[in-house]
Amino acid sequence: MAIIPVTIKFRSAAGAAGAPAALLTAELGYNMADGFLYVGFGDDGNGNATSAKAIAKDDFKIAHRVPDGGAALQVLRKNAANNATEWAELAAGAIYTAGAGIAIDGANAISADGTIARLNNPAFTGAPTAPTPAGADNSTKIATTAYVNTRIADLIGGAGAAYDTLVEIQALIEGDDASFAALTATVGGKMAKAANLSDLTDVAAARVNLGLDVIAGGTF
Repeated sequence: MAIIPVTIKFRSAAGAAGAPAALLTAELGYNMADGFLYVGFGDDGNGNATSAKAIAKDDFKIAHRVPDGGAALQVLRKNAANNATEWAELAAGAIYTAGAGIAIDGANAISADGTIARLNNPAFTGAPTAPTPAGADNSTKIATTAYVNTRIADLIGGAGAAYDTLVEIQALIEGDDASFAALTATVGGKMAKAANLSDLTDVAAARVNLGLDVIAGGTF
């Protein structure tokens, strides 16, 4: 494996923070006072940078493939023993840090297991939770069990246990309840106002009851 030496200017920890006073174009400079790595930017026509840009900070890592075409991945890092910068070969996962549900293989490829949910069409398992929307919410938010139970309770209101389900109300309507059946029969015997009295069972009796059988001393 070929190693290419890299020279980096530096300012000691006892110096001032900030970019080096002067850098060549694309030259690197590390400030031990603030932990920033700078690169010379621009060219004044004589190879001198016109400004310095901060590109990394302790503990910085700049990775590249070795120039001979090998698969080894190297990183530019600070040597803790002597504060020198150096290229060193990386072990698997050295650039990224795995976490819960996230794995990194020997080629630094990142993968997620079944505990990580996708944003698009996720298929949840277990017991996922979500914020409970306000009772009157009419949006596309997720309706939790707490939200649904609250809305059902609002619908039932103060109805007693014998009247708080649709099947109980259906039984009442169909006459299984004696008091409700009597009420249904009473309502069913009422006249229809749109019939304009044409649905009277006994017209003559109705006239007598209304006092219409005697007009101006006569009788119908």
